[in-house]
Amino acid sequence: MDIELFLVPNCGRCRYLKELLQEAGLSYKPVDVSTGLGPLRRLRRLSGEANVPVLAVGSKWWPALDPVQARRAVREAAGLIRAVNKT
Repeated sequence: MDIELFLVPNCGRCRYLKELLQEAGLSYKPVDVSTGLGPLRRLRRLSGEANVPVLAVGSKWWPALDPVQARRAVREAAGLIRAVNKT
């Protein structure tokens, strides 16, 4: 199961979330929602919104619109990845 990071270029909140993921040693797949309707539609189907950044693992997602949400998103995504990898 992979971590996806829904983002747009030149986004400070997105950059902060990337740094947190790197510090946690978590790899992720960036999904740039500004590249076309496909990624944006995926984000809207997943979260019901178009705000970024959003961290997703499978159908589970976390908004990361401020530092508190970003840290929680990374912590919970890491826990989910660890749990999946143990099985």
